Amino acid sequence: AELFEEARGILEQECGPCHLDTLGVYSNLAATYDAMGRVEDAIEILEYILKVRKEKLGTAYPNVDDEKKRLAELLKEAGRDWYKKGKSLENLLDSNSQRIRKEGMKRLSGF
Repeated sequence: AELFEEARGILEQECGPCHLDTLGVYSNLAATYDAMGRVEDAIEILEYILKVRKEKLGTAYPNVDDEKKRLAELLKEAGRDWYKKGKSLENLLDSNSQRIRKEGMKRLSGF
């Protein structure tokens, strides 16, 4: 975990917190925390990753579904209200998918 934490700090400084490489290290750090039994830390990181991807990159990014599933599993493991948290994540993904489809249709129709 220490090496991922160090890499995260370096990448945040050099590339920024929203850079794909930085988010990749965050994801690896979350997996490491989970493996170490630090579920709350892993949940916090995955929530951060999903928030940044939504705000900066859009939820159509390929890893979002995997990260959403990982977060759901960790929330369940931690005994949190998965339904409420899961529904908000589903709504996040659904709304972005609809927006992307609409934008694609506009481009195809020339409007």
